[in-house]
Amino acid sequence: MNLFSTNFLEINSAKGIHLIWVYNINLDATFNSNSIILKKNNLVIVRPNEKFSGRCDDFSEFKVIRFKENESIMENSFLYNLLTKYSDRTSIIEVDDKTAKEIDNSFAKAANCSCLQNGLNTNLLINDVNELIINKKEVEKNSRFGLVFDFQKLLMDNYKWNHSVAGYSKELGIKPKKLLKNMQRLGFKNPSVMIKEKLLLEAMKLLVHSSKSSKDICFDLGFDDPAYFTRIFKSNTGITPLNYRTIHRNSDNCEKCPI
Repeated sequence: MNLFSTNFLEINSAKGIHLIWVYNINLDATFNSNSIILKKNNLVIVRPNEKFSGRCDDFSEFKVIRFKENESIMENSFLYNLLTKYSDRTSIIEVDDKTAKEIDNSFAKAANCSCLQNGLNTNLLINDVNELIINKKEVEKNSRFGLVFDFQKLLMDNYKWNHSVAGYSKELGIKPKKLLKNMQRLGFKNPSVMIKEKLLLEAMKLLVHSSKSSKDICFDLGFDDPAYFTRIFKSNTGITPLNYRTIHRNSDNCEKCPI
């Protein structure tokens, strides 16, 4: 995956996926041979074999995430699979000002924060983009992927309170085995893995970008026992939450990151 800023981009028969973020500017562009004007706060999804060309003035830039063809990203394969397989797809998503500021800050952190060497800010950025796409009403759910959207939306809204596949299955009105089989059939990760990865990502975010204690983070994420939370975190990262904070947080640099 490659993240960069530019004032001009031309994609001829894209290989892999490009996510183009246009923030607080208007961009004259051509998308699949159609001339368009991208208004401020637009996310453009360019999928394999599609074409895009866009230019803004010399004093402005837009941001681009470029996924390589068939690239596998552990924490974020849901987004990649969704964008490559989802057929009734929305290609341009307009974002309200509040969400746009949050997304732009995530782009800035991923591109400019020098305090992290473990890719956390990149993973948080992809998570934010993923949730933006899931949240947008313009993304229509078809019968094949409707369950995927419903599960992801529930996970976004309830990960702090619901840690079990059985709990999400109950909300969806299906049995846990059916949810598992549907996700596997469509090429997505197991629901239990997606729940765990969401909790770990949010824990890492709070450890690096907040001053909350490990105990407070444990309770914020819906765990009852700090010792159990520490064991879960260590079993998946190899280090304790406090060690993770010590290794990956540099307060001087983090203070310079956009908030």
